[in-house]
Parts: sequence; C-alpha cells; structure tokens
Amino acid sequence: MKRLIKSIYQKPYTLEEIKQNYGEDIYNKLKNDPIHKWRAETGIELIHQEPNKKELNRIWKNWNQMNVRDKKKSDLKSLKLFNMTNEENFKRLIKSEIFTGFTGLNGKYYECFINPSYKDWLAVSSLLGRRCILLRNGDLYIWDGNITHKDAYGYFNIPMGAHLFIEHQNNIIIYLTSDIDLDYLIEAFKNTTSLYNYVNKDAQIEEFNATIYKTKKDDKFDEIKTINNLINYNEVDNA
Repeated sequence: MKRLIKSIYQKPYTLEEIKQNYGEDIYNKLKNDPIHKWRAETGIELIHQEPNKKELNRIWKNWNQMNVRDKKKSDLKSLKLFNMTNEENFKRLIKSEIFTGFTGLNGKYYECFINPSYKDWLAVSSLLGRRCILLRNGDLYIWDGNITHKDAYGYFNIPMGAHLFIEHQNNIIIYLTSDIDLDYLIEAFKNTTSLYNYVNKDAQIEEFNATIYKTKKDDKFDEIKTINNLINYNEVDNA
C-alpha cells in the first residue's frame, strides 16, 4: 500500500532570500512592491498575477496548504489590494489573458490584458475609459485609462502599435503617430477579434487626433466616422 505524502506549506521568500536567489536587480524591483513585500515580510501566501499559469497554480496550491488564520489574513490583504478574495482572484487570473501588471505610486495594481474577453474588458474600469494598443495582426492590449500610452510602454513593456482611447460610451479616439498610416489601421481593425468582444463595429470614431504626437493627418481620415467605415474604406474607395 502506497504511503500518502501530505503537501507542506512553503513560505514565500524573505527579501534577503530574494536577493540571494535572484540577484540585486530583482530584489530592488520587488522590495518596494506592496504584494511581494507583504508576502516576504509576513511569510503568508497571496494570490497575484504570475508570469504563467503553471506558477499561478503552484502558489494557489501553496495557499491552500496554509492554516485557517493565515488564510483569513491573506484574504483581508487581497480584499484591500484587489477588492476580492484569493479564491476569487485565482479564478479570475486562471481564465484571463493578463499580459503584465504593476503597482502604481498610489498603491493601486494596474493590469494589462492581451486579446481581452468580455469579462477582461469589464475588469479594466476607469472613470476616464480604457486605453489600447492595436497591432497590425489584430492583437489588442488594454489597460486603465489613467495610464497614458507613453507610460504604458514602460510599465507594461508592450509592443508598438496604433494608439486607441475608448470612452465609456464606446466612442473611439485614435491617436495618429508617424509610423501608423491608414493602411495599417484598416488591416489592424480587420484582423482583430477581441476588440469586438466589447465594442460594436458601428461604434463612432470620434476623432483621429494628430495633435498629441504632432503628426500630419491625411484628408482621407475626415471621411471615416465609424469602425465599419474604416474597415471598408478601400472597398468603398475602389467601387
């Protein structure tokens, strides 16, 4: 008869152990992060975004090995940081396609989703709306509207693409940059699918803004009022 081996809870690394195992650069990055700092100082597991689903499953299994008292402490911290329990956060993260995230100076944790589902769109809430980067191949990155596109490149390390701002009424502003032309936008809006998990193709394009990045705007942009106008522009033009 095989002997059953009970899993043992493993405390998260202390800050000193992080420095020893991962080096000075990783240590300096994590020592002021409220999630990792709390885990390191308390020895209590806390469900948070991980680089991959395997690591997320590992810390969830580890969380379940904790005693009841520490689970309650962890849930209180999770509610404070994420407005949800650890179990709720795990169920959300395991289904979501989160690209990366960071903790702002205000203590709020900001996430960037790639090719978001409808639920992912709802998870990115802001009084300002949502900002996006849309690539030619249709890949879409979305995040809280409080983080500018310029800052998002540094915080999220996302690739260059078309800059979109989506208001609460789902009207869209497209910020024109020197490396994004009309053909790029037509192809990108044709190739994307995740944008239409939330935004209708009849949605208004409120503005093609050339002021922010001081670019020249082709007169053709003035003819385009909706996403459908943009997608079908060449077909209409050649008819």
